[in-house]
Amino acid sequence: MKIKEIVFVFVLFMIFLLTGCSDQQQIYQKLIVQGIGIDKSEVGYSITIQALDFQNPVSKDEPSIKILRTSGTSLVSALENITKETSLTPIYSQNLLVIISESIAKIGTDQFIDFFIRHCETRPKVKICITKKTAFEIFNIKINNKSIKSQSIHDLIPDELNSDILHFVRDLKSKISDPYVAWIEPLGESEKSSVKLMGIGVFSENKLNLFLKDDEALGFMILKGVPKFGAYNLDIPEFDKITGTIDKSNVSTKIDLKNKKIYLNLNVDIRTFSSGEKKQLEAYFDEKLKEVIEEKFSQMVKESCYSAIKKCTATKSDTFNIGRLLKKSDTNFFKSIENNWKNEFCEFEFIVSPKVKASIIGKEAL
Repeated sequence: MKIKEIVFVFVLFMIFLLTGCSDQQQIYQKLIVQGIGIDKSEVGYSITIQALDFQNPVSKDEPSIKILRTSGTSLVSALENITKETSLTPIYSQNLLVIISESIAKIGTDQFIDFFIRHCETRPKVKICITKKTAFEIFNIKINNKSIKSQSIHDLIPDELNSDILHFVRDLKSKISDPYVAWIEPLGESEKSSVKLMGIGVFSENKLNLFLKDDEALGFMILKGVPKFGAYNLDIPEFDKITGTIDKSNVSTKIDLKNKKIYLNLNVDIRTFSSGEKKQLEAYFDEKLKEVIEEKFSQMVKESCYSAIKKCTATKSDTFNIGRLLKKSDTNFFKSIENNWKNEFCEFEFIVSPKVKASIIGKEAL
């Protein structure tokens, strides 16, 4: 028998042995985890799991959504209790989302964040967010009598915001920058029909520090290059009531160490339309009116950015990665102030210079 034939027979034999494995679990014996919620409980941690249920599918091709809740003295023990209670094996490789409650974030993330770093199945780009309610309440929201899907909440958080495990842990471990996460809340009839991106939860090291909303959140999003965070309205007497959305935001940073100044130069593209009755369609092509719109929106952008910066610097939270930029540009200088960076950071003056480019798309009814 030739060598090739021997190898072929050997491979067939091995395949036969592998396919005969008696310990292989079927998919209905597993919990395909889509979302994990972390709340505070009397014993330590209350965990909510949203998973795909293949034992009780909606149809032949669609699994149903299973919501499970358990508790434990630690995140790991709580997750282990789910297996004990259901006899199902959790699979974390398909997880999309981690929701933490305000109560657990104030205690600190050090006691549970390691699980999402060290577990072999977890992925670093899983999105993380915070709520003032509880994660359990979020996962129990019903839309058309069906549980809201983790995928829907995941898609609500802009990718550009970098509100994920990878960036959260990077900022947490750096000891220079501070972490932040997207802030979501249930909204609608009885606050139970949908979820809205409200703003940002800012941390000081591993503990929740503050929330940014409205203009503060808008400024933060602009500085992070996150477009389309809602619509913004301005009254411009020369034109009418103007509504705009941000299509693009780019930030370049320059640090003047000698004078302790941080220059933030913004290039912002906005899309605007009118919701009033004063001007006819021809006016939308008036370049002078376009300049007025750009000037007004520039002022709004500047004020929003300063609101976010003021709120963060007042609590010594460097969520804008200034320390990391400074360390990269002048390593020797940064070493001399690194141990006192959070205090030094608050003494720098921020100078925001936005350049807004407007695209006027016409008249729309709101």
